[in-house]
Amino acid sequence: MVNDPAQPAFNKRKYPRKPIRASVTYNYTNSRLNRVMTGTGFTVNLSKTGALIRIENYMPVLSELDLNIQASDGHIVKTRAKVVHCKRVSFNRYDVGLQFLSIKQET
Repeated sequence: MVNDPAQPAFNKRKYPRKPIRASVTYNYTNSRLNRVMTGTGFTVNLSKTGALIRIENYMPVLSELDLNIQASDGHIVKTRAKVVHCKRVSFNRYDVGLQFLSIKQET
């Protein structure tokens, strides 16, 4: 049997990601430029422990950021997250894999 690299043999995630699109805003400190960077984007998928977001800026792996997710019920979910991967998908578009470090829901 030949393995298809596009189809992983198993899912390593404890909590599978679900395809949910929600607006996001983020802030992170770019130590190289010595300034706070902000931006917007949207989620591609979400789980209890992380998310894949699409944004317009490259985000260095291991960077930590504050991420606000606009839930469908109008609530804002505030998270602190760590970048685990960042991949350019088109001109000025990056898919950023995040691991949540903390989560807080606000009304």
